[in-house]
Amino acid sequence: MQRTYSREEYLEKIAMIREAKRPIAITTDIIVGFPGETESEFEETVSLLDEVQYDSMFSFKYSPRPNTPSLSMSDSISEEEKSRRLAILQDRQREIQATKMNICWRQVRSTG
Repeated sequence: MQRTYSREEYLEKIAMIREAKRPIAITTDIIVGFPGETESEFEETVSLLDEVQYDSMFSFKYSPRPNTPSLSMSDSISEEEKSRRLAILQDRQREIQATKMNICWRQVRSTG
């Protein structure tokens, strides 16, 4: 996918948003199994999830779409592998959200 920014630039923007100390939610959309995605690139995605700690995530397996540049790319990643990666990603996001909910619950209880 042709991103025009680096991971570091993205994380800087996330940090600026969080420093505003306003009640916001940071969410993301992630597609796993994009043509040519390596295991290492997938692991980088999971590590970004851990670092950013998104409040919510929409995640999907790659599938070809008409009129997109990826349509002409070889879909070299098997459906089984896409499913495995999606399950890992979604499991990790559930863990992140559960942790955040527990923190919120403790804060509510301590002020209540």
